[in-house]
Amino acid sequence: MELDTKTQRLFNKELKIPCHLNHIADRVFKLSREETLVIINEMILNGVLEESHFAKNYYKIKENV
Repeated sequence: MELDTKTQRLFNKELKIPCHLNHIADRVFKLSREETLVIINEMILNGVLEESHFAKNYYKIKENV
């Protein structure tokens, strides 16, 4: 999925630290929780995001190791 410039900037800013699914849906994508979860799962498969090891439904930008 390609993000527009404004959404990409907000995405990069907000997801430096783990954020809850509801926050990502409401603040970043402005979509329903279900639609956001589809996008997040796609980004996990593409290696862009990862789920936090500390809490369920918290996601952050995957760090290049």
